[in-house]
Amino acid sequence: MEQVNTLLVFDSVDPNRLIDTLSQNFSAEAKTPHRERRIYYDTFDWALYNSGMSLYRSSHEYSLRSIQDDRTLQTVEWKSNTPLNFIEAFSENVVSEKLKKVLAIRALLPRGRLDSQIRTIHILDEFDKTVLHVQVEKIRAGTASVINLVTLKPVRGYRKHHRQVAQLLRGIGDERKPTEVFKLLLGAAGETPGEYSSNMRVQLSPDMTARDATVIILERLLEVMRQNAPGITADIDTECLHDFRVAVRRTRSVLGQIKDVFPAESIKTFKKRFAELGQASNKLRDLDVFLLNKQRYEAMLPAAFRPQLSPLFKLLQSDRDKRQKEFVSVLKGRSCQSLLNKWETFLSSPTQDGAENPKDYDRPAIELARKYIFKRYTQVMALGGTINDSTPDEELHRLRIQCKNLRYLFEFFSSLFPQAKATTLIKQLKRLQDNLGEYNDLALQQSQLESIMSRSTKKQNENVQSAAATGGIIAMLHQRQQVVRKAFSKSFNEFSGGKNKKLYRELFA
Repeated sequence: MEQVNTLLVFDSVDPNRLIDTLSQNFSAEAKTPHRERRIYYDTFDWALYNSGMSLYRSSHEYSLRSIQDDRTLQTVEWKSNTPLNFIEAFSENVVSEKLKKVLAIRALLPRGRLDSQIRTIHILDEFDKTVLHVQVEKIRAGTASVINLVTLKPVRGYRKHHRQVAQLLRGIGDERKPTEVFKLLLGAAGETPGEYSSNMRVQLSPDMTARDATVIILERLLEVMRQNAPGITADIDTECLHDFRVAVRRTRSVLGQIKDVFPAESIKTFKKRFAELGQASNKLRDLDVFLLNKQRYEAMLPAAFRPQLSPLFKLLQSDRDKRQKEFVSVLKGRSCQSLLNKWETFLSSPTQDGAENPKDYDRPAIELARKYIFKRYTQVMALGGTINDSTPDEELHRLRIQCKNLRYLFEFFSSLFPQAKATTLIKQLKRLQDNLGEYNDLALQQSQLESIMSRSTKKQNENVQSAAATGGIIAMLHQRQQVVRKAFSKSFNEFSGGKNKKLYRELFA
Protein backbone atom coordinates (compact mmCIF):
# COMPACT_ATOMS: atom_id res chain seq x y z
CA MET A 1 0.00 0.00 0.00
CA GLU A 2 1.43 3.36 -1.05
CA GLN A 3 2.04 5.81 1.77
CA VAL A 4 0.85 9.38 1.39
CA ASN A 5 2.03 12.66 2.83
CA THR A 6 0.58 14.13 6.00
CA LEU A 7 0.01 17.90 5.86
CA LEU A 8 -0.38 20.11 8.91
CA VAL A 9 -1.04 23.85 9.10
CA PHE A 10 0.29 25.80 12.09
CA ASP A 11 -0.65 29.25 13.35
CA SER A 12 3.09 29.83 13.60
CA VAL A 13 6.08 27.56 13.40
CA ASP A 14 9.74 28.04 14.33
CA PRO A 15 11.86 25.37 12.61
CA ASN A 16 14.41 25.44 15.44
CA ARG A 17 11.76 24.88 18.10
CA LEU A 18 10.21 22.16 15.95
CA ILE A 19 13.62 20.46 15.74
CA ASP A 20 13.88 20.64 19.53
CA THR A 21 10.40 19.13 19.88
CA LEU A 22 11.22 16.30 17.50
CA SER A 23 14.66 15.73 19.04
CA GLN A 24 13.10 15.03 22.41
CA ASN A 25 11.50 11.93 20.94
CA PHE A 26 13.49 11.12 17.80
CA SER A 27 16.92 11.52 16.28
CA ALA A 28 16.56 14.56 13.98
CA GLU A 29 18.91 16.13 11.44
CA ALA A 30 18.12 19.56 10.00
CA LYS A 31 19.25 20.69 6.55
CA THR A 32 20.16 24.22 5.49
CA PRO A 33 17.04 26.26 4.67
CA HIS A 34 16.45 27.45 1.11
CA ARG A 35 13.96 29.65 -0.73
CA GLU A 36 11.67 28.64 -3.55
CA ARG A 37 9.17 30.43 -5.78
CA ARG A 38 6.27 28.46 -7.18
CA ILE A 39 3.99 29.63 -9.97
CA TYR A 40 0.79 27.61 -10.26
CA TYR A 41 -0.92 27.10 -13.62
CA ASP A 42 -4.37 26.04 -14.73
CA THR A 43 -6.82 26.79 -17.51
CA PHE A 44 -9.44 29.53 -17.38
CA ASP A 45 -12.08 26.95 -16.47
CA TRP A 46 -9.82 25.16 -13.93
CA ALA A 47 -9.60 21.96 -15.97
CA LEU A 48 -6.64 20.60 -13.99
CA TYR A 49 -8.20 21.34 -10.61
CA ASN A 50 -11.52 19.81 -11.65
CA SER A 51 -9.60 16.67 -12.65
CA GLY A 52 -7.82 16.48 -9.29
CA MET A 53 -4.44 17.81 -10.44
CA SER A 54 -2.21 20.84 -9.97
CA LEU A 55 0.74 22.13 -11.96
CA TYR A 56 3.43 24.49 -10.74
CA ARG A 57 6.84 25.70 -11.81
CA SER A 58 9.70 26.02 -9.34
CA SER A 59 13.18 26.99 -10.48
CA HIS A 60 13.70 25.08 -13.75
CA GLU A 61 11.14 22.36 -13.25
CA TYR A 62 7.44 21.83 -13.75
CA SER A 63 5.65 19.47 -11.37
CA LEU A 64 2.31 17.85 -12.01
CA ARG A 65 0.74 16.68 -8.76
CA SER A 66 -2.37 15.03 -7.46
CA ILE A 67 -4.30 17.35 -5.15
CA GLN A 68 -6.18 14.37 -3.77
CA ASP A 69 -3.18 12.76 -2.04
CA ASP A 70 -0.27 15.18 -2.69
CA ARG A 71 1.59 12.73 -4.96
CA THR A 72 3.93 13.85 -7.73
CA LEU A 73 2.57 12.46 -10.99
CA GLN A 74 5.35 13.71 -13.25
CA THR A 75 8.07 16.34 -13.46
CA VAL A 76 9.59 18.06 -16.48
CA GLU A 77 12.88 19.93 -16.53
CA TRP A 78 12.41 23.28 -18.26
CA LYS A 79 15.31 25.73 -18.39
CA SER A 80 13.97 27.90 -21.20
CA ASN A 81 12.33 31.25 -20.47
CA THR A 82 9.76 30.40 -23.14
CA PRO A 83 6.46 29.26 -21.61
CA LEU A 84 5.99 25.53 -21.45
CA ASN A 85 4.09 23.85 -24.27
CA PHE A 86 2.72 21.53 -21.67
CA ILE A 87 1.40 18.54 -23.58
CA GLU A 88 4.40 18.26 -25.91
CA ALA A 89 6.91 18.61 -23.09
CA PHE A 90 5.52 15.77 -21.02
CA SER A 91 6.59 12.35 -22.25
CA GLU A 92 4.14 10.09 -24.01
CA ASN A 93 2.61 8.00 -21.25
CA VAL A 94 -0.66 7.49 -19.42
CA VAL A 95 -0.32 10.87 -17.67
CA SER A 96 0.23 12.89 -20.84
CA GLU A 97 -2.61 11.11 -22.63
CA LYS A 98 -4.91 11.98 -19.75
CA LEU A 99 -3.78 15.59 -19.89
CA LYS A 100 -4.61 15.86 -23.57
CA LYS A 101 -8.18 14.99 -22.72
CA VAL A 102 -8.25 17.28 -19.68
CA LEU A 103 -6.75 20.40 -21.25
CA ALA A 104 -8.11 19.88 -24.77
CA ILE A 105 -7.65 23.25 -26.52
CA ARG A 106 -7.52 25.46 -23.45
CA ALA A 107 -4.45 27.54 -22.63
CA LEU A 108 -2.56 27.29 -19.36
CA LEU A 109 -2.56 30.53 -17.35
CA PRO A 110 -0.59 31.64 -14.27
CA ARG A 111 -2.95 31.18 -11.33
CA GLY A 112 -0.86 32.22 -8.35
CA ARG A 113 2.70 32.96 -7.24
CA LEU A 114 3.92 31.76 -3.86
CA ASP A 115 7.29 32.38 -2.19
CA SER A 116 8.46 29.82 0.35
CA GLN A 117 11.23 29.51 2.89
CA ILE A 118 11.81 25.77 3.25
CA ARG A 119 13.69 23.73 5.78
CA THR A 120 13.85 19.95 5.72
CA ILE A 121 14.34 17.83 8.83
CA HIS A 122 15.30 14.16 8.51
CA ILE A 123 14.11 11.75 11.17
CA LEU A 124 16.74 9.02 11.67
CA ASP A 125 16.61 5.54 13.14
CA GLU A 126 19.20 3.95 15.42
CA PHE A 127 21.39 3.26 12.38
CA ASP A 128 21.26 6.93 11.26
CA LYS A 129 19.12 5.96 8.30
CA THR A 130 16.47 8.45 7.20
CA VAL A 131 13.01 7.08 7.97
CA LEU A 132 10.93 10.24 7.49
CA HIS A 133 11.26 13.65 5.83
CA VAL A 134 9.69 16.62 7.62
CA GLN A 135 9.40 19.70 5.39
CA VAL A 136 8.71 23.00 7.14
CA GLU A 137 7.53 25.90 4.95
CA LYS A 138 6.73 29.55 5.53
CA ILE A 139 4.69 30.51 2.48
CA ARG A 140 3.79 34.01 1.31
CA ALA A 141 1.75 35.30 -1.61
CA GLY A 142 2.76 38.93 -2.10
CA THR A 143 1.94 40.82 1.08
CA ALA A 144 -0.55 38.19 2.25
CA SER A 145 -0.20 36.66 5.69
CA VAL A 146 2.17 33.75 6.15
CA ILE A 147 0.95 30.17 5.80
CA ASN A 148 2.93 27.77 7.96
CA LEU A 149 2.87 24.31 6.44
CA VAL A 150 4.54 21.14 7.69
CA THR A 151 4.58 18.14 5.37
CA LEU A 152 5.50 14.65 6.55
CA LYS A 153 6.92 12.67 3.63
CA PRO A 154 7.13 8.97 4.51
CA VAL A 155 9.89 6.60 3.47
CA ARG A 156 8.73 3.23 2.21
CA GLY A 157 8.88 0.57 4.88
CA TYR A 158 8.88 2.96 7.86
CA ARG A 159 5.21 3.56 8.59
CA LYS A 160 5.72 3.41 12.35
CA HIS A 161 7.94 6.51 12.39
CA HIS A 162 5.52 8.39 10.14
CA ARG A 163 2.64 7.50 12.43
CA GLN A 164 4.51 8.46 15.60
CA VAL A 165 5.67 11.87 14.32
CA ALA A 166 2.21 12.62 12.91
CA GLN A 167 0.64 11.83 16.27
CA LEU A 168 3.09 14.14 18.03
CA LEU A 169 2.55 17.08 15.65
CA ARG A 170 -1.23 16.75 15.55
CA GLY A 171 -1.16 18.00 19.12
CA ILE A 172 0.21 21.38 18.05
CA GLY A 173 -0.89 21.69 14.41
CA ASP A 174 -4.08 21.32 12.38
CA GLU A 175 -4.01 18.38 9.98
CA ARG A 176 -5.54 19.22 6.61
CA LYS A 177 -6.43 17.24 3.52
CA PRO A 178 -4.29 18.00 0.43
CA THR A 179 -7.30 19.52 -1.35
CA GLU A 180 -7.85 21.89 1.58
CA VAL A 181 -4.20 22.93 1.59
CA PHE A 182 -4.28 23.58 -2.16
CA LYS A 183 -7.33 25.84 -1.78
CA LEU A 184 -5.65 27.60 1.13
CA LEU A 185 -2.50 28.29 -0.90
CA LEU A 186 -4.34 29.50 -4.01
CA GLY A 187 -6.67 31.52 -1.81
CA ALA A 188 -3.66 33.36 -0.39
CA ALA A 189 -2.74 34.20 -3.99
CA GLY A 190 -6.21 35.64 -4.57
CA GLU A 191 -7.67 32.72 -6.51
CA THR A 192 -10.65 30.46 -5.85
CA PRO A 193 -10.04 27.09 -7.55
CA GLY A 194 -13.04 25.96 -9.58
CA GLU A 195 -14.65 29.39 -9.41
CA TYR A 196 -15.46 29.57 -13.13
CA SER A 197 -17.65 27.19 -15.08
CA SER A 198 -19.71 27.74 -18.20
CA ASN A 199 -22.34 25.35 -16.84
CA MET A 200 -25.65 26.77 -15.70
CA ARG A 201 -25.02 26.14 -11.98
CA VAL A 202 -28.48 27.32 -10.96
CA GLN A 203 -30.55 25.74 -8.23
CA LEU A 204 -34.27 26.30 -8.68
CA SER A 205 -37.13 25.19 -6.44
CA PRO A 206 -40.44 23.82 -7.81
CA ASP A 207 -42.63 26.41 -6.07
CA MET A 208 -40.47 29.36 -7.12
CA THR A 209 -42.32 31.79 -9.39
CA ALA A 210 -41.66 31.61 -13.11
CA ARG A 211 -40.36 35.18 -13.07
CA ASP A 212 -37.89 34.51 -10.25
CA ALA A 213 -36.63 31.30 -11.88
CA THR A 214 -36.18 32.99 -15.25
CA VAL A 215 -34.30 35.91 -13.69
CA ILE A 216 -31.92 33.50 -11.91
CA ILE A 217 -31.21 31.74 -15.21
CA LEU A 218 -30.61 34.98 -17.10
CA GLU A 219 -28.42 36.46 -14.36
CA ARG A 220 -26.23 33.36 -14.49
CA LEU A 221 -25.86 33.72 -18.26
CA LEU A 222 -24.95 37.40 -17.92
CA GLU A 223 -22.32 36.41 -15.35
CA VAL A 224 -20.74 33.98 -17.86
CA MET A 225 -20.65 36.72 -20.52
CA ARG A 226 -18.90 39.14 -18.19
CA GLN A 227 -16.45 36.49 -16.97
CA ASN A 228 -15.33 35.65 -20.52
CA ALA A 229 -15.10 39.17 -21.93
CA PRO A 230 -11.55 39.84 -20.57
CA GLY A 231 -10.35 36.49 -21.95
CA ILE A 232 -11.66 37.38 -25.40
CA THR A 233 -9.94 40.75 -25.26
CA ALA A 234 -6.64 39.16 -24.19
CA ASP A 235 -7.15 36.35 -26.74
CA ILE A 236 -6.35 33.72 -24.10
CA ASP A 237 -7.82 30.88 -26.13
CA THR A 238 -10.74 30.21 -28.43
CA GLU A 239 -12.95 28.79 -25.68
CA CYS A 240 -13.52 32.19 -24.05
CA LEU A 241 -15.29 33.33 -27.21
CA HIS A 242 -17.12 30.01 -27.45
CA ASP A 243 -18.45 30.23 -23.87
CA PHE A 244 -19.43 33.87 -24.41
CA ARG A 245 -21.35 32.99 -27.57
CA VAL A 246 -23.13 30.08 -25.90
CA ALA A 247 -24.23 32.37 -23.06
CA VAL A 248 -25.60 34.85 -25.62
CA ARG A 249 -27.40 32.06 -27.50
CA ARG A 250 -28.88 30.69 -24.29
CA THR A 251 -30.08 34.18 -23.37
CA ARG A 252 -31.76 34.53 -26.74
CA SER A 253 -33.26 31.07 -26.29
CA VAL A 254 -34.80 32.07 -22.95
CA LEU A 255 -36.26 35.25 -24.42
CA GLY A 256 -37.55 33.42 -27.48
CA GLN A 257 -38.99 30.33 -25.78
CA ILE A 258 -40.16 31.38 -22.32
CA LYS A 259 -42.97 33.81 -23.00
CA ASP A 260 -45.48 35.55 -20.74
CA VAL A 261 -42.99 36.02 -17.91
CA PHE A 262 -41.74 39.48 -18.87
CA PRO A 263 -43.85 42.09 -20.69
CA ALA A 264 -43.25 41.42 -24.40
CA GLU A 265 -42.57 45.06 -25.23
CA SER A 266 -39.96 45.42 -22.47
CA ILE A 267 -37.72 42.67 -23.87
CA LYS A 268 -38.20 43.39 -27.58
CA THR A 269 -35.12 45.60 -27.82
CA PHE A 270 -33.00 43.20 -25.76
CA LYS A 271 -33.84 40.31 -28.10
CA LYS A 272 -32.73 42.37 -31.09
CA ARG A 273 -29.53 43.61 -29.43
CA PHE A 274 -28.42 40.17 -28.23
CA ALA A 275 -29.03 38.79 -31.72
CA GLU A 276 -26.75 41.48 -33.14
CA LEU A 277 -24.09 40.76 -30.51
CA GLY A 278 -24.10 37.07 -31.42
CA GLN A 279 -23.89 37.80 -35.15
CA ALA A 280 -20.92 40.12 -34.62
CA SER A 281 -18.72 37.15 -33.68
CA ASN A 282 -19.98 34.60 -36.24
CA LYS A 283 -17.11 35.05 -38.70
CA LEU A 284 -14.50 34.98 -35.94
CA ARG A 285 -15.87 31.73 -34.54
CA ASP A 286 -15.98 30.12 -37.99
CA LEU A 287 -12.31 30.97 -38.51
CA ASP A 288 -11.42 29.64 -35.06
CA VAL A 289 -13.05 26.33 -35.94
CA PHE A 290 -11.13 26.10 -39.22
CA LEU A 291 -7.80 26.73 -37.52
CA LEU A 292 -8.55 24.31 -34.69
CA ASN A 293 -9.20 21.64 -37.33
CA LYS A 294 -5.90 22.20 -39.12
CA GLN A 295 -4.41 18.82 -38.18
CA ARG A 296 -7.65 17.06 -39.06
CA TYR A 297 -7.67 18.66 -42.52
CA GLU A 298 -4.02 17.78 -43.09
CA ALA A 299 -4.69 14.17 -42.13
CA MET A 300 -7.26 13.96 -44.95
CA LEU A 301 -4.51 14.39 -47.54
CA PRO A 302 -1.45 12.32 -48.50
CA ALA A 303 1.68 13.60 -46.75
CA ALA A 304 3.10 15.03 -49.99
CA PHE A 305 0.08 17.31 -50.43
CA ARG A 306 -0.09 18.68 -46.90
CA PRO A 307 2.44 21.54 -47.37
CA GLN A 308 0.19 22.88 -50.11
CA LEU A 309 -2.32 23.85 -47.44
CA SER A 310 0.07 26.43 -45.93
CA PRO A 311 -1.24 29.35 -48.05
CA LEU A 312 -4.79 28.46 -47.01
CA PHE A 313 -4.01 28.51 -43.30
CA LYS A 314 -1.93 31.68 -43.58
CA LEU A 315 -4.93 33.35 -45.17
CA LEU A 316 -7.27 32.00 -42.49
CA GLN A 317 -4.96 33.14 -39.68
CA SER A 318 -4.68 36.62 -41.17
CA ASP A 319 -8.46 36.86 -41.47
CA ARG A 320 -8.87 35.52 -37.96
CA ASP A 321 -6.54 38.14 -36.46
CA LYS A 322 -8.48 40.87 -38.23
CA ARG A 323 -11.85 39.56 -37.06
CA GLN A 324 -10.53 39.20 -33.51
CA LYS A 325 -9.63 42.89 -33.35
CA GLU A 326 -12.98 43.85 -34.83
CA PHE A 327 -14.94 41.86 -32.26
CA VAL A 328 -12.85 43.16 -29.36
CA SER A 329 -13.78 46.66 -30.53
CA VAL A 330 -17.44 45.62 -30.46
CA LEU A 331 -17.06 44.06 -27.02
CA LYS A 332 -15.35 47.11 -25.52
CA GLY A 333 -17.58 49.56 -27.35
CA ARG A 334 -20.18 51.78 -25.73
CA SER A 335 -23.08 49.94 -27.37
CA CYS A 336 -22.16 46.52 -25.96
CA GLN A 337 -21.36 47.85 -22.50
CA SER A 338 -24.65 49.73 -22.47
CA LEU A 339 -26.52 46.57 -23.46
CA LEU A 340 -25.02 44.49 -20.65
CA ASN A 341 -25.49 47.21 -18.04
CA LYS A 342 -29.11 47.88 -19.02
CA TRP A 343 -29.79 44.15 -19.09
CA GLU A 344 -28.41 43.78 -15.57
CA THR A 345 -30.60 46.66 -14.38
CA PHE A 346 -33.66 45.17 -16.06
CA LEU A 347 -33.13 41.78 -14.42
CA SER A 348 -32.78 43.33 -10.98
CA SER A 349 -36.12 45.14 -11.39
CA PRO A 350 -38.05 43.32 -14.13
CA THR A 351 -41.46 44.87 -13.45
CA GLN A 352 -42.70 48.39 -13.94
CA ASP A 353 -44.86 50.21 -11.42
CA GLY A 354 -48.52 49.95 -12.35
CA ALA A 355 -47.87 47.48 -15.16
CA GLU A 356 -50.01 44.37 -15.32
CA ASN A 357 -48.01 41.19 -14.81
CA PRO A 358 -47.90 38.72 -17.74
CA LYS A 359 -50.01 35.59 -17.26
CA ASP A 360 -47.10 33.26 -16.35
CA TYR A 361 -45.40 35.77 -14.04
CA ASP A 362 -46.47 34.01 -10.81
CA ARG A 363 -46.79 30.53 -12.24
CA PRO A 364 -44.78 27.87 -10.32
CA ALA A 365 -41.44 27.28 -12.00
CA ILE A 366 -41.96 23.54 -12.36
CA GLU A 367 -45.21 24.08 -14.27
CA LEU A 368 -43.45 26.51 -16.59
CA ALA A 369 -40.61 24.04 -17.17
CA ARG A 370 -42.96 21.15 -17.94
CA LYS A 371 -45.00 23.29 -20.31
CA TYR A 372 -42.10 24.45 -22.47
CA ILE A 373 -40.01 21.26 -22.40
CA PHE A 374 -42.93 19.08 -23.50
CA LYS A 375 -43.99 21.62 -26.12
CA ARG A 376 -40.50 21.68 -27.64
CA TYR A 377 -40.20 17.89 -27.45
CA THR A 378 -43.49 17.55 -29.34
CA GLN A 379 -42.19 19.90 -32.05
CA VAL A 380 -38.94 17.93 -32.39
CA MET A 381 -40.88 14.68 -32.72
CA ALA A 382 -43.25 16.11 -35.33
CA LEU A 383 -40.52 17.63 -37.51
CA GLY A 384 -38.08 14.74 -37.15
CA GLY A 385 -40.75 12.26 -38.14
CA THR A 386 -41.15 13.93 -41.56
CA ILE A 387 -37.46 13.76 -42.52
CA ASN A 388 -36.23 11.13 -44.97
CA ASP A 389 -33.27 10.74 -47.33
CA SER A 390 -34.69 13.25 -49.83
CA THR A 391 -35.61 15.96 -47.31
CA PRO A 392 -33.90 19.31 -48.06
CA ASP A 393 -31.02 20.36 -45.80
CA GLU A 394 -33.05 23.33 -44.60
CA GLU A 395 -35.37 20.99 -42.70
CA LEU A 396 -32.44 19.28 -41.00
CA HIS A 397 -31.21 22.72 -40.00
CA ARG A 398 -34.63 23.55 -38.52
CA LEU A 399 -34.60 20.31 -36.55
CA ARG A 400 -31.09 21.06 -35.28
CA ILE A 401 -32.28 24.41 -33.91
CA GLN A 402 -35.34 22.77 -32.33
CA CYS A 403 -33.10 20.19 -30.62
CA LYS A 404 -30.73 22.89 -29.41
CA ASN A 405 -33.60 24.81 -27.84
CA LEU A 406 -34.87 21.64 -26.17
CA ARG A 407 -31.38 21.01 -24.79
CA TYR A 408 -31.21 24.55 -23.42
CA LEU A 409 -34.54 24.09 -21.63
CA PHE A 410 -33.18 20.94 -20.00
CA GLU A 411 -30.09 22.84 -18.86
CA PHE A 412 -32.13 25.73 -17.47
CA PHE A 413 -34.55 23.60 -15.47
CA SER A 414 -32.65 20.37 -14.76
CA SER A 415 -32.51 21.07 -11.01
CA LEU A 416 -36.31 20.72 -10.84
CA PHE A 417 -36.40 17.09 -11.99
CA PRO A 418 -34.92 13.73 -10.88
CA GLN A 419 -31.32 13.90 -12.04
CA ALA A 420 -30.98 10.28 -13.18
CA LYS A 421 -34.05 10.46 -15.43
CA ALA A 422 -33.20 13.90 -16.80
CA THR A 423 -29.63 12.76 -17.54
CA THR A 424 -30.96 9.78 -19.52
CA LEU A 425 -33.04 12.06 -21.72
CA ILE A 426 -30.22 14.59 -22.17
CA LYS A 427 -27.79 11.86 -23.28
CA GLN A 428 -30.23 10.57 -25.88
CA LEU A 429 -30.91 14.10 -27.12
CA LYS A 430 -27.18 14.83 -27.29
CA ARG A 431 -26.61 11.85 -29.59
CA LEU A 432 -29.21 13.22 -31.99
CA GLN A 433 -27.67 16.69 -31.71
CA ASP A 434 -24.22 15.30 -32.47
CA ASN A 435 -25.51 13.85 -35.73
CA LEU A 436 -27.33 17.02 -36.78
CA GLY A 437 -24.49 19.26 -35.63
CA GLU A 438 -21.82 17.36 -37.54
CA TYR A 439 -23.94 17.36 -40.69
CA ASN A 440 -24.44 21.12 -40.46
CA ASP A 441 -20.75 21.76 -39.72
CA LEU A 442 -19.65 19.68 -42.70
CA ALA A 443 -21.99 21.57 -45.02
CA LEU A 444 -20.82 24.92 -43.66
CA GLN A 445 -17.13 24.02 -43.95
CA GLN A 446 -17.53 22.95 -47.57
CA SER A 447 -19.30 26.18 -48.46
CA GLN A 448 -16.70 28.32 -46.72
CA LEU A 449 -13.76 26.46 -48.25
CA GLU A 450 -15.25 26.90 -51.71
CA SER A 451 -15.48 30.63 -51.02
CA ILE A 452 -11.88 30.74 -49.80
CA MET A 453 -10.66 28.91 -52.92
CA SER A 454 -11.82 31.82 -55.04
CA ARG A 455 -9.40 34.17 -53.30
CA SER A 456 -5.99 34.52 -54.89
CA THR A 457 -2.52 34.42 -53.37
CA LYS A 458 0.56 36.30 -54.56
CA LYS A 459 2.04 33.32 -56.41
CA GLN A 460 -0.21 31.86 -59.10
CA ASN A 461 1.53 28.48 -59.00
CA GLU A 462 1.14 28.33 -55.24
CA ASN A 463 -2.52 29.27 -55.64
CA VAL A 464 -3.18 26.36 -58.02
CA GLN A 465 -1.50 23.86 -55.70
CA SER A 466 -3.34 25.17 -52.66
CA ALA A 467 -6.66 25.09 -54.51
CA ALA A 468 -6.05 21.47 -55.48
CA ALA A 469 -5.34 20.52 -51.87
CA THR A 470 -8.38 22.47 -50.66
CA GLY A 471 -10.50 20.73 -53.27
CA GLY A 472 -9.32 17.41 -51.89
CA ILE A 473 -10.48 18.41 -48.41
CA ILE A 474 -13.87 19.50 -49.75
CA ALA A 475 -14.30 16.11 -51.40
CA MET A 476 -13.47 14.32 -48.15
CA LEU A 477 -15.86 16.53 -46.18
CA HIS A 478 -18.63 15.82 -48.68
CA GLN A 479 -18.00 12.10 -48.41
CA ARG A 480 -18.21 12.25 -44.63
CA GLN A 481 -21.38 14.35 -44.85
CA GLN A 482 -23.14 11.61 -46.81
CA VAL A 483 -22.20 9.05 -44.15
CA VAL A 484 -23.57 11.31 -41.40
CA ARG A 485 -26.79 11.91 -43.33
CA LYS A 486 -27.41 8.17 -43.64
CA ALA A 487 -26.90 7.79 -39.88
CA PHE A 488 -29.67 10.29 -39.10
CA SER A 489 -32.51 7.77 -39.23
CA LYS A 490 -30.88 5.56 -36.62
CA SER A 491 -30.16 8.53 -34.34
CA PHE A 492 -33.73 9.83 -34.57
CA ASN A 493 -35.29 6.39 -34.11
CA GLU A 494 -33.32 5.95 -30.89
CA PHE A 495 -34.41 9.39 -29.68
CA SER A 496 -38.08 8.81 -30.55
CA GLY A 497 -38.24 5.30 -29.09
CA GLY A 498 -40.91 4.09 -26.70
CA LYS A 499 -38.80 4.35 -23.53
CA ASN A 500 -38.00 7.98 -24.26
CA LYS A 501 -41.64 8.79 -25.01
CA LYS A 502 -42.74 7.24 -21.75
CA LEU A 503 -40.13 9.16 -19.76
CA TYR A 504 -40.99 12.50 -21.40
CA ARG A 505 -44.66 11.98 -20.58
CA GLU A 506 -43.86 10.92 -17.02
CA LEU A 507 -41.75 14.00 -16.30
CA PHE A 508 -43.34 16.73 -18.39
CA ALA A 509 -46.82 15.91 -19.71
